[in-house]
Amino acid sequence: MKKTLSFLVIVFVLIFAVSCGGSSNENTDPTTEPTTEPTTEPTTEPTTEPTTEPTTEPTTEPTTEPTTEPTDEPVEEPLEIIGSYLDDWGTFNVISETDWSMESSYGKSVFHISQYDNEQDFVIAQNDKENEYNPELWSRFDYTEKDGDLYYCQTAFDAESEEAALATAAADKTDPATSGCGGYPWTKLNEPTEIMGNYTDDYETAYVITATEWTMESSYGKSVFHISKYDNENDFIIAQNDKENEYNPELWSRFDYTEKDSVLYYCQTSYDAESEEAALATAAADKTDPATSGCGGYAWTKLTAK
Repeated sequence: MKKTLSFLVIVFVLIFAVSCGGSSNENTDPTTEPTTEPTTEPTTEPTTEPTTEPTTEPTTEPTTEPTTEPTDEPVEEPLEIIGSYLDDWGTFNVISETDWSMESSYGKSVFHISQYDNEQDFVIAQNDKENEYNPELWSRFDYTEKDGDLYYCQTAFDAESEEAALATAAADKTDPATSGCGGYPWTKLNEPTEIMGNYTDDYETAYVITATEWTMESSYGKSVFHISKYDNENDFIIAQNDKENEYNPELWSRFDYTEKDSVLYYCQTSYDAESEEAALATAAADKTDPATSGCGGYAWTKLTAK
């Protein structure tokens, strides 16, 4: 009986203890606050702006606009036969964008170009008012190339107007070397001498060689020689001494020239010939060793380009 009573007492005590502990935990606040904020909110502000907007301004303007103004005017090609020429009659023809001039021992004529056609190969020009023949009238020049040679025909020389010159029938280009220019051959235009330029020699003489003249000038004076013929294949020039030259005025000279070891030399093979034909017939200087001999027993004269 006593053992049963003791057991019941113990059970009762345990039940009471459990009941009191549960009530104490339910009615008291937590002893500490939370140490951190809830992590649902971001802990830092965003460090960059959204990248949907451009980060820099455009550095160039849009390229849809043209960079240059359109040009409606056609570009006209220059006259294709501009240059200096010697024809087979000893006349020098100098053709520029604006003028066609002819000069020989008989005088000089100038023609002022008003229009040209590089497709149809012609030039229209007004005769200069100082020309000896047909001053201030109009000319038409047809030109053509055949077998590598350039020819021209002055198809009209006394037309009353530019329109009349333009309306003149073109010359026949079939065989310019023999016919087609008013019943005669066309006039062949040859390239100018290949040694045109400015030079000095070893004796301090200055040289100016153009399409029409060979000029020498030094402390001893000046001499001019008027070129009448030249040959770029056989390397010589024929010229008449100027009437003002101190030596042999109005006689004729022949100049031979050659190149050796990239040096240009010349020899005045003839300087007092009685005529152009006599100068042309003078034997050419010996080109074997121009630096030491071959020019009348002496070395040729070396020309150095300026």
